[in-house]
Amino acid sequence: FFIMLKTCVQLVGLLTVFVSSQKLFTGHCPPVIAMEGFNRDRYMGIWYQQAAFKPFMKDEVSCTHFRYTPVAGGGFQVEGRKMARMTNGPVSVYGVAQPVNSSSKTSGKYVVTLFGELVNEVSSYTVLHTDYSEISVVWSCDPRYRLWNLQNVQVLTRQRTMNTTQLLASALRALLPKHLDMLFDNLSPVDQTQCEEILSM
Repeated sequence: FFIMLKTCVQLVGLLTVFVSSQKLFTGHCPPVIAMEGFNRDRYMGIWYQQAAFKPFMKDEVSCTHFRYTPVAGGGFQVEGRKMARMTNGPVSVYGVAQPVNSSSKTSGKYVVTLFGELVNEVSSYTVLHTDYSEISVVWSCDPRYRLWNLQNVQVLTRQRTMNTTQLLASALRALLPKHLDMLFDNLSPVDQTQCEEILSM
């Protein structure tokens, strides 16, 4: 009975791969160093998701964007909205990001707790690169049962629409020095057109 229960728990854990924006990989999370000299206050504000992983069976989403506001302790509050085909309407997500190392004020490495209509999870949030005014490349990796890990890469921008070629080139430049370039082919564009209704809500 206990073996069956453990197996069921593991299967439920693995099924979260197919309803989140993460992909399953074998082994441990690679040791990746976040962007040096990260400035949380300059990073705050609205970011539009232009690309991310798109796992098998993932619900089609569009218009994904986030608003980050600072909180005490070096963290920030997360408010996100997107359009989801599963609900045929807007979906909201809320949460808070806290720095992994509270003594460091210039680290771009956080742990994010999110909850909402289609999500309830804790995930890493590592800023690989940002210029604060145009683009941010974020990587996450979360271990699962010592055998696998879930990874995701997000390309965020300050403007809702940008040149796709420029974005992908920036993402690849951010991944290469971190030895994460093998993740590049998993990126899928996020539709940011016809989003006026959700942006005005």
